[in-house]
Amino acid sequence: MKYPQKALEEKRSGMVLLQATITENGKVKDISVVVGAEPDFNKEAIRLVEKSSGKWIPATRNGKKIADTKNISVQFNPEYAPVW
Repeated sequence: MKYPQKALEEKRSGMVLLQATITENGKVKDISVVVGAEPDFNKEAIRLVEKSSGKWIPATRNGKKIADTKNISVQFNPEYAPVW
């Protein structure tokens, strides 16, 4: 996570709720913001989920992998922000 610098300096936190489709191959597509925070948080949340594409375990139905829509929340808390 790349915590937005200005939000980190001002110790702002927030939560972004995204919705995305996880394909039968574990890739992420069709990401949308369901409940947003400030624009920098929304942008970073989308970037994180895009970066995870291909690493998801797809849903199954009757033993076959299927595409499914998931809600994904991303929390921003300056107390736990990575320090580089």
